Amino acid sequence: MSKLKYLTAVLPAAVAISLLGYGGFPAAAEEHNTKTLEKTIESTDPEVDASALFTEEYNDGGILYKLVDVSFQIISESQENKEETIVVDQDVFYDASVDESKMKPETIEVDGVTYYLQDAELQLKEVKGRTLEGESEIPYEGVEQINDIPTTGEVTIVDETTGQSYKRELPLTGYQVDQERWVDDFSFPIKIYSYDADHYLLGEVMIPKGTVLSEYGVELLDSLGLSSDYYKVNNVTLVDEPYEYDGELIQQAMAYGSRKVADVTATYAGSYTLPSVTGWYYQCTYSNKDPDKAIDTVYTIKVTATYEQEQSITYEGEPASQEQHKSLLNRLFDFITNPVTLAVLLIFIFIIIVLMLFKRKKKKTESGITYIRNSERKEK
Repeated sequence: MSKLKYLTAVLPAAVAISLLGYGGFPAAAEEHNTKTLEKTIESTDPEVDASALFTEEYNDGGILYKLVDVSFQIISESQENKEETIVVDQDVFYDASVDESKMKPETIEVDGVTYYLQDAELQLKEVKGRTLEGESEIPYEGVEQINDIPTTGEVTIVDETTGQSYKRELPLTGYQVDQERWVDDFSFPIKIYSYDADHYLLGEVMIPKGTVLSEYGVELLDSLGLSSDYYKVNNVTLVDEPYEYDGELIQQAMAYGSRKVADVTATYAGSYTLPSVTGWYYQCTYSNKDPDKAIDTVYTIKVTATYEQEQSITYEGEPASQEQHKSLLNRLFDFITNPVTLAVLLIFIFIIIVLMLFKRKKKKTESGITYIRNSERKEK
């Protein structure tokens, strides 16, 4: 076999060897036979089993890879809820009968966050005496005269701070007449001296005997010091028979009439002083930490899954699968693009070109030889 044929035969062999084992460079094959996938998770368990995050097989463009390893790396850790506390002064109470549990609730909510009671201390608070201005109205019915309205009135005052009630006397500062009316329940007795005389003396007025006394109603009211604006006499009736007393004849009588009354509303106002009082309140400390739950540490974990390419297997009598064909094409592509393979191919191409040039030169040299034909043999 010539040198050209020998070298030409070597090339297919080298190609075949390279396809089977990438020309003796397994590192390149290892790079393409493995795949890695990464996922980041958060968990309160630093040794959480996250293998379920990955499937046993991974299909990449028709090439199947099998899961061979899952590794974990803790990137960071932090508190799930950082504990925060707040101090709240509850409302002051002054009555020992107050339900204290309502003054220190177990939980409160602030800005949508639930806080839990950790501690409660009972504190004292003194409310000093203070002077306040007050006003109140008291209604009166059937007042005979405006002067009969009481000049002071008992007013119930509620301390808005403590909720306690106090009674205080405040002076009359005004009134309002709501309604006026006459009532026929007015009467008074009259004693007539010298009943057998020709005239009766009523103050400075001489009344003739036998006169209807009701006609002198104004004079009768004056003798009693009553104003005709508020009282009037309607009739006078004699009572019983006249009798003698100390040598003088006396006759009893009864005057009947009406009195003017009014329903009024009186206003009482003034300043009043409230006493000093002592109250209590709870100073409560709350935390956002639920006492029934522990605050967990949250770990940020990077999970890395390693896959290896499954081997292409062709059973006897069965054609290779599509994945196997694709695997062979990929291997051929990797072989062609391998720098070593390209270098070998360039060397072979260079040798072939040199040999072809050498052969061509040899042919040119041989073409200059002159062959002498044997004339004797020609003659024969």
